[in-house]
Amino acid sequence: MDQSIQYQFQRLPREAQQSVFLRLSLSGQSTEEIAERTGWSVEQVRDAMTQAPTLSREGRQGSVRKRWRRK
Repeated sequence: MDQSIQYQFQRLPREAQQSVFLRLSLSGQSTEEIAERTGWSVEQVRDAMTQAPTLSREGRQGSVRKRWRRK
């Protein structure tokens, strides 16, 4: 990853960084590849990924239902 992109990633809020980690891991990237792309160490990536918040199925469905009720 380009240095300027790594810098932009590092300036993102924590939640946005965790989203990036999740999307990259779901796309099949290994922890080492994610670390290389983001400029973080492998340990930092692993720690951030274990702290990533996940929505339960009920939480996801509840947010969808709320959007439909507003209309």
